[in-house]
Amino acid sequence: MEPTTTEQSSLIRNAAPNAPGTDMSSLVNGSDAFAFAMYAQLAAVSPATDLFFSPYSISIALSMAYAGAAGSTATEMATALDFTLPPARLLPAFDQLDLQLRTVTAADGTATLNVANAFWAQSGFPLLPTFLDTMAATYGAGVQELDIDGHPDLATNTINQWVGSQTNEKITSLLPSGFLTSASTTVLVNAVYFDANWKTGFGPNAVDTIWQGSSATPSFMNQLGTLAYAHVNGVQAVEIPYVGDRFSMVVILPDAVTTPVFDAATYQAAVAALAPTPNVYLAMPEFAIDGASIKLKDQLSALGMPDAFTQSADFSALSPQPTNLSDVVHQAFVNVDMSGTEATAATAAGGEALLISEPPTNATLMKVDHPFVFVLRDIPTGALLFVGRVETPSGSVFGE
Repeated sequence: MEPTTTEQSSLIRNAAPNAPGTDMSSLVNGSDAFAFAMYAQLAAVSPATDLFFSPYSISIALSMAYAGAAGSTATEMATALDFTLPPARLLPAFDQLDLQLRTVTAADGTATLNVANAFWAQSGFPLLPTFLDTMAATYGAGVQELDIDGHPDLATNTINQWVGSQTNEKITSLLPSGFLTSASTTVLVNAVYFDANWKTGFGPNAVDTIWQGSSATPSFMNQLGTLAYAHVNGVQAVEIPYVGDRFSMVVILPDAVTTPVFDAATYQAAVAALAPTPNVYLAMPEFAIDGASIKLKDQLSALGMPDAFTQSADFSALSPQPTNLSDVVHQAFVNVDMSGTEATAATAAGGEALLISEPPTNATLMKVDHPFVFVLRDIPTGALLFVGRVETPSGSVFGE
């Protein structure tokens, strides 16, 4: 069964007023604070495994539900998501950030960011015109209707197929079987896709590098050149730009072979200290993280918005009929190799890779040979788009 779309407002999305720069800064600062908080929640659940998620995708998708929240539910959501702006300024700020990020694909096709988010509802479920107007004006999206009550499995398949089409078929089972039931009325879905080449390619590593503390033998790659680098507060940090200089990966490697810490203080100090440094020899593993579908109800409740998932929820700005969120599900995929960071095959561009038999004696060495965290960020705004942690590489996902 194909999804139908409820009647939408004729409002044109890009006619929304530009958010002032201070509002954009407030939004990004709050979104980044949410990223640190969500990382702590997810890391606590899986303390010694690889981790990858998109705080930006979660934040913008939940802001859609926030547009329909009222009363204490809206207050709780603002607290949990670190929304510091009032809705009248928050939603236009999200709109402008989203539009900026959606229009940065490089002219030669070497950088792509696709954030897929949608709100699905039971067919015939009443939705307020003001909410539909907000979806159209701020997000350029209608609310999709499905016969969840009569055909929950078919509805699940429809949503999963939509997610697959938005992620180049890298994420095809976001909603697990049984997630939707005949009692479901609404479900919030988000998925992300990113594909970019390094500005300067890596070469295969010829230096004997092993993953400390384990028997893993991942495939390492190296790069020698001028990179933004820092060594501060017990961590090394390096920023690796992608083609177009809009996005970059920041790798944070603790000096000690231990589970890396990722919090505001560590990240902000590392980024503030980054400075162009010549002769940086960077050796790091190729890796891939095919994240499982994550249900975020418990984490979001712990961050301060439990009512949204209970009968006490107040989404009276969304519908005249009492409703609540059944859950929030999220899934992300990343593959990092010598060409770049990709979900599908890509061609290396931007410079020739070097095969270094031995690093120069005067080089600044950064061997990423034990657990580390990494961030994919939008450089102009500072927004954290993706956050990940690599603990112990295995031959099944590394170097393939």
